[in-house]
Amino acid sequence: MKVLNFGSLNIDYVYSLDHFVQKGETISSDALNIFPGGKGLNQSLALGRAGVSTIHAGAVGKDGEFLLKLLQESGVNIDYVQSLDSVQTGTAIIQKDKEGDNCIILYSGANHKISKAQVQKTIANFAEGDFLLLQNEINEIDSIMKLAHERGMKIVLNPSPMNEAILALPLEYVDYFLLNEVEAAQILGQDSA
Repeated sequence: MKVLNFGSLNIDYVYSLDHFVQKGETISSDALNIFPGGKGLNQSLALGRAGVSTIHAGAVGKDGEFLLKLLQESGVNIDYVQSLDSVQTGTAIIQKDKEGDNCIILYSGANHKISKAQVQKTIANFAEGDFLLLQNEINEIDSIMKLAHERGMKIVLNPSPMNEAILALPLEYVDYFLLNEVEAAQILGQDSA
């Protein structure tokens, strides 16, 4: 059994602030920390460090090469990650206030440059009983799910960040959902209150 995580790879820029920036306001940050991030990367790191045979597929720009090194150091296979010259790695701008709350702006970058050819080439190397882990931070999720289902893979979906496009996916192919109460209510078409 293999685990394929077709997922996001981001660079997180975390700004520590007294309060969140308001419309028209310019404020200074107390600190800036830069971290590897993205739901996909974080999940692959956790699996690799736990000793699970994990293969990561996705895309980075040249500015994200350090993310690939981190994955490799954590025991994750990166043979199916494309390094693209034409686009930057996905980023997250995170405002963190004194209470620890945050506001996040995502830039998809290379995460949304996954091609159908990359999907086909990658999924062709997996078989029935292998696991596919997905998050909603990359493009081509629909084609990834359909091909994985055809090959008999077990599909695990984290629908975050939740949006209307998730509801158009072939959710009947999903074997396991990783979600919170709000996301569950949205998928079921119910009020989360």
